[in-house]
Amino acid sequence: MYNTQNPFYWLSVFLLLSSALATIQAQNTTSLRRITTIAGGGVCDGGLAIKASLANPASSALGPDGSLFIADSNNHRIRQVFPNGTITTIAGTGFSGYNGDGIEAIRAQLKNPVSVVVNSMGEVLFSDNGNNRIRKILTNGTIITIVGTGVDSFSGDNGLARNAAINYPYGLTLNSKEELLFTDVNNNRIRQVFNNGTIITVAGSNSQGYNGDNMKATSATLFLSFGVAVDTKDNIYIADTNNNRIRKVLLNGTIVTIAGTGTGDYYGDGGLATLAKINSPYGVAVSSLGEVYFSDSNRIRKVSTNGTITTFAGTSLYGFTDNTTVNLATLASPELMNFAKNTSDLYIADKGNHRIRKISNGFITTIAGQGSPSYCGENVDSRLSALSKPKGAALDSLGNIYIADTSNHRVRKISYLDGTITTIAGTGSFGYNGDGILATSAQVNKPTGIAFDSIGNIYIADSGNNRIRKILTNGTILTIAGVGLGGYNGDGIPATNAKLNSPVSVTVDSNDLVYITDTYNHRIRLILPSGNISTVIGGSVGFNGDYLLPNNTKLNYPQSIAFDSSNNMYIADTYNNRIRKMFTNGTIITVAGTGTLGYNGDGIEATNAQLKYPQGIAIDGDELLIADSYNNRIRRVLSNGNITTITGTGDLGYSEDGTTASASKINNPSGVILRRNGEIIVIDSDNSRLRVISTLRTCNGTFANNPNVCNGLGVCFAPDVCDCGDLYGGQFCEFSKCFGIISNSSKVCSSRGVCNSPNTCICNPGFYGNNCELSTCFGIVSNESSVCSGNGNCTATDSCQCFNGWFGFDCSIPSCFNIFANDSSVCSGNGNCSTVNKCDCQFGWKGLDCSIIVNTTTLEMNNSNTNNSIPNNNGTLSNDAISNSTLNSNSTVTNNTITNNTTVNNSNNTTMNTNETVSLNNNSTVNNITNNNITNTNSSNNTIVNNNTLIGNNVNTTTTSNNNTLVNNTTQSTTQNSTKTPGNSDSWTCFEIPKTNSAVCGGHGLCISQNICQCKANSADGYWTGSNCDQCQANYCGDGCKSNICSQSNDNSMYALFALISIPIVGGMGLVACIAFGLRLWFLTHRKKVTVSSV
Repeated sequence: MYNTQNPFYWLSVFLLLSSALATIQAQNTTSLRRITTIAGGGVCDGGLAIKASLANPASSALGPDGSLFIADSNNHRIRQVFPNGTITTIAGTGFSGYNGDGIEAIRAQLKNPVSVVVNSMGEVLFSDNGNNRIRKILTNGTIITIVGTGVDSFSGDNGLARNAAINYPYGLTLNSKEELLFTDVNNNRIRQVFNNGTIITVAGSNSQGYNGDNMKATSATLFLSFGVAVDTKDNIYIADTNNNRIRKVLLNGTIVTIAGTGTGDYYGDGGLATLAKINSPYGVAVSSLGEVYFSDSNRIRKVSTNGTITTFAGTSLYGFTDNTTVNLATLASPELMNFAKNTSDLYIADKGNHRIRKISNGFITTIAGQGSPSYCGENVDSRLSALSKPKGAALDSLGNIYIADTSNHRVRKISYLDGTITTIAGTGSFGYNGDGILATSAQVNKPTGIAFDSIGNIYIADSGNNRIRKILTNGTILTIAGVGLGGYNGDGIPATNAKLNSPVSVTVDSNDLVYITDTYNHRIRLILPSGNISTVIGGSVGFNGDYLLPNNTKLNYPQSIAFDSSNNMYIADTYNNRIRKMFTNGTIITVAGTGTLGYNGDGIEATNAQLKYPQGIAIDGDELLIADSYNNRIRRVLSNGNITTITGTGDLGYSEDGTTASASKINNPSGVILRRNGEIIVIDSDNSRLRVISTLRTCNGTFANNPNVCNGLGVCFAPDVCDCGDLYGGQFCEFSKCFGIISNSSKVCSSRGVCNSPNTCICNPGFYGNNCELSTCFGIVSNESSVCSGNGNCTATDSCQCFNGWFGFDCSIPSCFNIFANDSSVCSGNGNCSTVNKCDCQFGWKGLDCSIIVNTTTLEMNNSNTNNSIPNNNGTLSNDAISNSTLNSNSTVTNNTITNNTTVNNSNNTTMNTNETVSLNNNSTVNNITNNNITNTNSSNNTIVNNNTLIGNNVNTTTTSNNNTLVNNTTQSTTQNSTKTPGNSDSWTCFEIPKTNSAVCGGHGLCISQNICQCKANSADGYWTGSNCDQCQANYCGDGCKSNICSQSNDNSMYALFALISIPIVGGMGLVACIAFGLRLWFLTHRKKVTVSSV
């Protein structure tokens, strides 16, 4: 009987009730908490496909919109790569399983999908291999099963395919009628599904093996055939994998072998394919030309239409070489492949390289995948990233999270400010390549623990390298303990000379002392301020009781330690299945666990509770958090000493985000850390995630665990903050996204359409493309090279934005030195602007802008004479060019005389320079005077007299005494600028000033013949013209004729002023004034000095 009168009785009752109430309150608090993922589990959806994570992709297929669909087998997803190169998941949650049909494909569980095809409607069909089903994603995003019941058996031929049993479906293809064919691998059959849903067998029988060819395909035996394809005539091709053959089913149903002898090997290139040896072909594809391609170990081989076999891509090496020609490429167990429709582009699932690769025109590139099945994500939202079995994590003083991404051989950081993840140490390749370098360039090997000191240095337990590393605040990495070799060589020596043995964690106390959990040495060690190392506790493996001296206490593979506010040390004594506490005086006790491996419930004293390989611990005030790893639980030891579970059911697995923490499955949690706001971060190691336990949240009044929260399209990860993923946006996921832009944004669909549903734009008239990114300009689509005449960008319908130097509505007009080609003043009025800043000068002009006169004789009056006859003119002429013209009767060209009805024919580009007098008499004809060549001259009885100089090559001459006579082409001289009987040129004057006088030609030119000036035209001397070089060239003015920024003369300015004032005042009269002014300017600027050279 209890003595109820005894006050100690009621005290005991009070204490028991208080303890029970505390336990119940803790459990109630736990029931209000939810678990969500803050890092890992992603595959980098939403970014570029070449930076995404694929895990053993087995096939790909192109859709009608140009998207590439991928069976991402070990990620249990179907992925879509849009034409712009970004990737997303369209089916699968990332977890293996089957949770029904008739639901959104992105919420459906898949199990190792391996083959994918797309029909003309855009529906995606794939073999859900592990679920023994073939499933279809409808265009509305719903998933259904079209073949198989999920039972791995054989049944159902000639019935409905959805009622048939199949066993390990693998390769898929569609024939010309879009009927489905697939390999029913473990049933050793090729089966076909008609469009009415009926299924039959088209090849293979109940037996496994090879029983010959040239028989009905349904009587033949196959041996684990993985690949199937059809040609344009619907002949069927089979990769008969374990028979080491490629086989063909003809339209009459007969089966034959087209490659392989049945012996697995590599042999026979250049010969008949039927005599060649091949080795376990998995995939097969047929080009539009009828060539057959198949995967053969690490090669792609080809059977030509004449039956010859060659290696098309790859070598004997298993590896990865990309962006090269196919003969130099290396592959890693390529599997299924397919051709893009109507092209020769071959897409290969390079399974071992975790990539989809494309061969086009003999060159191989990667289309999707960055090469790692478990890593992706730099500078992206941490929830989109992939981690690989992280073992440790820590928070810095700012709240940034640091993760030991163990199997990715990296240390990564999640920014507290924006949630993005980056790598701060490690290259992803395990090993050790030295210290004193940037941590991001340093190799680490299975890092498992992280800690910080008070000034922000980072400490890493580089477990696989048997080192403790330190990252300084400048990013440099050092080793502070360990020599790289596993073992133990004593204490009292410099830590950098000490051997460690798989140190799993590192911890820094409030005094910045560094402690090492030297796991396989069964010790907790300390790096002293002197740099020497010592053992704090342990040294021998096992358990020999509590209350012993630290150096006599045995530990058994300890994994981590933590300190409370009094600096007492807690130890996860993992293989002793205990949590131990060492007081500052050295006394050690057990605070949780009995030493017996297992789980015997909660709500009891922690010292009576069984644990199962506890790895991580954290201190929460006066309570203790434990990662009870193999019990798949996070447990809490309350201040009253009782233990409870706060998350995990005990069954390993994964529960979706938003699930109540106590009902959530986790998988081998290795650690736990505490945020300042009370949230608990769980290192859910074998789920490759960091997850957070927080109190129940609501978004828009709906609890986070309600399936309708965030409009049923996202996750409520903070109060009134929805994570809407890649396809939806808005505070509560009320808007669709098109290619990453929310539908209510003015920039959605390239600002040229409406986002009707995720990644579905309805474009405004005149715009095209998935994202309405294309428009047309004058009938040419904006992504064609010829749009805007090839000289600009089509920015909107019929709106060209021209490149520099091009103008016009379609960018077809070039400019030369800021003057349009169709402006009369272009190229100084002396040439044509053929392309940007390229003037083709007329005869007699040169220079970039045709402003420099060639050494020519100046003629006056007429502007241009082309194809004209100028008879009986004794006056003076001014021509830009004289082409194909006839000059008749006593015309005078400077001091050269053409007399007596002389005809000069076909004289295009002829230069007649620096001659005193040339007389062509007696009705002579000089033909074909072209480019300074005088040829085929009929010059009988004609004389060239008076000491003339002829400019030019290939002059047919006969030289006599002081005169030169051209007679019947009897002699040919090819000396340029050869002189014919020169006279005394030193006596030349120009307008009575000797040629050697500096004032000759106005001081701005050279006197090159009697009264003939060659004017200077350069930036140093100015641009001069006029018979005496006393005028500025057109468009030049100012002191020295050097400026090309010229105002009009005063009278022109007055015209301009009058015109500008008149327009607003008197309207029409002002317009008349403007026209008058324009005509005057045109007249002035078109009075050109045009030249023709002398002969």
